[in-house]
Amino acid sequence: MKKLILTTLIILIFSLSLAASQFESNYNQFDNLLFTGDFDKLKIELQNFQTSESQNFTEYDTIIVEKYERLLAFKALIDPNDPKMLQNFITGKKAEANSFAKTFAGERASECYRKFLTYADEQDYIEACKYYFIADYFRNQNIESQLAQSKIIYKKAQALYNEESYPEVISLIEENSFDAGNNITLIQNQDSLNTLKENATSQQKRIDDQEFLWKRKEKIEKKLFVSLGLKSVSQPAHDNFRLDVSREGFTTFVNVESVPKDKTAGLSGEILSHVSDHFALGGEIVYTKFKYKNVFDKNLIFFDFDYSTFTAHLKTVYFVKSFVGIRPYIGAGIGFFHAKRENTDVKVLLNANNVTTITFLLPSRTITTTQSLIEFGFQVVYNRDSKFYLNFKTSFYNNFDSDEEIFNKYYSLISANIGFMY
Repeated sequence: MKKLILTTLIILIFSLSLAASQFESNYNQFDNLLFTGDFDKLKIELQNFQTSESQNFTEYDTIIVEKYERLLAFKALIDPNDPKMLQNFITGKKAEANSFAKTFAGERASECYRKFLTYADEQDYIEACKYYFIADYFRNQNIESQLAQSKIIYKKAQALYNEESYPEVISLIEENSFDAGNNITLIQNQDSLNTLKENATSQQKRIDDQEFLWKRKEKIEKKLFVSLGLKSVSQPAHDNFRLDVSREGFTTFVNVESVPKDKTAGLSGEILSHVSDHFALGGEIVYTKFKYKNVFDKNLIFFDFDYSTFTAHLKTVYFVKSFVGIRPYIGAGIGFFHAKRENTDVKVLLNANNVTTITFLLPSRTITTTQSLIEFGFQVVYNRDSKFYLNFKTSFYNNFDSDEEIFNKYYSLISANIGFMY
């Protein structure tokens, strides 16, 4: 049963396709006869077509056939008792026909307008009138085709534009250009396509300019780079360390369970001097604060204090790309790390069930140690004449001497600087 239904559907689809193909073939045949001006034969073929296909006619077929029939009846528009009216009609249409014969109203329409002008000059007004209506038919047919085609092209071009395929948009519109003539709808469609093409051209130019901007091999003449900026410092967690404290002349210590990792901001300054296209020597300074705070832990200890830190390094930088644009680099340096803590209080609960606390003094302290750094980043230089540049990097620090009381050996920071070139 399923096979029978499937077979029937296939036969039906094939029949409809064949019928549609036949209709299209008939219409092409009618157009060919119309183009030759053989109205007698066209009338016979239309009658045969209507008789043989009367059961299969669609609304579209009826409209098309009526167009042909109106053309065949063009003589009914002519008053035989007023030949001057026909002459005036032909004379009044000559300027219009002359324009359409020279512009693209469609190949067949233009040819029929030229025949109209020829018969008009020969004062054969009946034939001239016939070819005027034939030309008008083909011109309108061409306009309908252009309207349908322009809508399809715009839809395809808009889809390509949304996909940011700008060269394809430009190519599609250029390859399918058309003469809108004086048809308002066609002119509007043409304007829409031209606007889309202009937008695609503008967007593609922006992309090309950006690619040129970053790919061009333009050397930077300026040698000295000075920048200031902000840094985001990643402070690692610190576990199980002791703080030396005192109270009323008595010195002791407390064991701290943990200080959670934290992030804090800092300030930085950097100066680089290019010794070659790829290498630069210089230095940087960084100021920030590491924050140490905990709630009462299992050792019943509470504190909240900062270490103000200052680092200074001498370093060398290698630029992977030395030209303008995006300039990735890697750097390494060595310097010192200096940290200072002010006097602060440390509170200790007597026991977990007692809210009474004992306050100890955590004395001020200064720590200084040697430190190395490795950094990865990139500069952004717009062009060789720029006075400003941007600098983004990630730096990793290693303290040669770790302090058991407070500092881990390693920490990192991310920075963004704006600089000046000289």
